[in-house]
Amino acid sequence: MSNKFVGYVDELEQVLVDDELEEFLTFTPKLTTVKNQLKTNEINNSNRDLRCELVDIKNNIAVIRCNLNTADDVEIFFDLFKEKSATNWIIQGQLKYPEKILHYVEKITLMIKHNHTINTSGSLKYLRIHSETEQTFMQYFNDGMGPNEAYRFHENQIMKNKSPLKLLANGSINPIKNTVYHVHNVWRNLNFGSIDAPLEKLKEKIDLYDSQGISVNILEEKSNWVVLVSTSIMKRAQMLSSSKELIFCDSSSSCDTLETTITILAVPIALLLHPGQSAESYKTAFGFLKLIYPKCFGNIDAPYVFMTDDSAAEKQALHEVWPTSKQLLCHFHVGQKEWRWLTDSKNQIVQDKRQSLMEFFKKVMYADNEKNLEEAVLDIKKLSNDFPKFVKRFEFFYKRRTQWVQLYRLNILTGGNNTNNYAEASIRVLKEIVLCRTKAYNVVALVESVSKVWEEYFTYLLIKLSFVYTFIL
Repeated sequence: MSNKFVGYVDELEQVLVDDELEEFLTFTPKLTTVKNQLKTNEINNSNRDLRCELVDIKNNIAVIRCNLNTADDVEIFFDLFKEKSATNWIIQGQLKYPEKILHYVEKITLMIKHNHTINTSGSLKYLRIHSETEQTFMQYFNDGMGPNEAYRFHENQIMKNKSPLKLLANGSINPIKNTVYHVHNVWRNLNFGSIDAPLEKLKEKIDLYDSQGISVNILEEKSNWVVLVSTSIMKRAQMLSSSKELIFCDSSSSCDTLETTITILAVPIALLLHPGQSAESYKTAFGFLKLIYPKCFGNIDAPYVFMTDDSAAEKQALHEVWPTSKQLLCHFHVGQKEWRWLTDSKNQIVQDKRQSLMEFFKKVMYADNEKNLEEAVLDIKKLSNDFPKFVKRFEFFYKRRTQWVQLYRLNILTGGNNTNNYAEASIRVLKEIVLCRTKAYNVVALVESVSKVWEEYFTYLLIKLSFVYTFIL
């Protein structure tokens, strides 16, 4: 055997967990067994065999030689040693690029004696987390805490003891932050599945949601998927007479780490989760809603009116799935879009003229009779010499006047609503109340938040509203 071996360190000192000397000495025949197994290929490396040789053992120190030539060889040695000696390794640090480090190692030294203090906070903090402590943190996460919040809360709980200092220093009772984050990752994978393929975990939890009165339906296609969520309150809202008159529709794609699109149909009557905001993605999502809940608009096939922002993909999908419904544009989004165009420097509208042009546009949008509308349109056309881009843009948009001019919605059941604020408010509740202005881990985490926090919040609002009306009556 060559005297030169590749490894990570010149000398490796490892403390055995068991304090009994006899336990350490029994490692000698075990190591011999390992050596024989390696030679007979019972334990085999995919590339070649490893060979370990016990050189010497005296004064509680064992010297081993082993042909460790790669990083994989070192990992195999660690695993074999832990298995045959019934010990565990606590690694406090690793090289970022160990494959770039080359050492010549002639021996590996194993010592029964600790090479560090064992009764100080510096040593106690590296103790492995106790199973009961781990379960305590799991419950913290079940209650909605994040890893950092759980870490601080746990320390505060320990401080309530009569002698908290020793407990605070003990890593098995008060784990370090890295351990807490590791436990949180374990909990997250158990509850939400992987970040790349969450639908399998969501399928496992459908029966659980159903027992809570929450319907979760999943549609998977080759290049598309949809998750439809309808809580108990949403199902009740589907049967309201107001649900057949006007439905507000809005989407957001900044609620989880995968940028999943969330589409809310407010009252709300349903929540749709789907990838992207293409016309095809919207069409698949709306079609799935129609398939699962064909009479979700006050017990009719389609509502009288949808109110949206000016998303071409969303509006196209709504028209293809529910062609009989009228579509109106939100006045706020129409005005916002116009003002953004006026203030964009590339359109070359001088600053002191922007406000006056906006006023001309608003007169058309809010015209409530034919005379006022004709006068407002004529006033804009007179500006064609001074502001040709503005007039040309207006004339193109005016072709869709039935969707945004006030006059054409006077005889439509809108309940006085000219903006989709209900949908915007639902998105705000989702981001601010349900997600606390953070992003969910994946789709499963979003559904979990909706099924718990969202439903509890709307239940609270309904109870609060009932108290107000009871007091008035």
